[in-house]
Amino acid sequence: MSKILITTVGEQEKPLYEGMKVSSRIDKVYLLASDFTANIAEKIKQNVSNLYQTEIIKINEKELDNIINSLIKLHRKEKNSEFVYNLTGGTKIMSLACHVVASFLGEKMIYIFKKEGNGMEIIEVPVLKYNLNKIIAKGDKRHSILKLLKEKPRTITELAKILKLEKATVSAGHIKKLKEQNLVEIKELSRNKQSIILSKTGSIFLSLLEVGDG
Repeated sequence: MSKILITTVGEQEKPLYEGMKVSSRIDKVYLLASDFTANIAEKIKQNVSNLYQTEIIKINEKELDNIINSLIKLHRKEKNSEFVYNLTGGTKIMSLACHVVASFLGEKMIYIFKKEGNGMEIIEVPVLKYNLNKIIAKGDKRHSILKLLKEKPRTITELAKILKLEKATVSAGHIKKLKEQNLVEIKELSRNKQSIILSKTGSIFLSLLEVGDG
């Protein structure tokens, strides 16, 4: 299994090199960089290319969804690899995006602080490891509902018809549970009609369920 280090690139280079030193047996480094830090990322790539296979991923540092989607694509590309994140550099949005993906998949995250003098302190970010398939197994009814909602919002009646289930089973069983898990949202269309919408959390969950090692 390959071990991959994802590093958010900011203006300070030293903590990024430190992250490479403390992360043992790294096979490949991905540098998350914005237009503003692309030159710094290129410099780091040149400096470490003799030690690690290194690639730069250009992202929009202000758009959370853009960064999360880039990380999901990377997980598809490097499926079955072990991921470690150095969250020290870059913007808060970049670190937050990495934290979201790493938290969903139970992956290791570190943050490096500069101490007095030239010292560095490495903090491992606490993360709960769990199996996404224990929340929703691929192929079960709730998984099917999420996939249908990814296409477009649907009513209970529509979902029941497609899944060949009673409306009460869809509403009181599956949708209620999905809402409790923050995977769907419910929009009131009229007094007796609701539209079920895939939430942002649900969209991320569904994408990561396909790449998690579950």
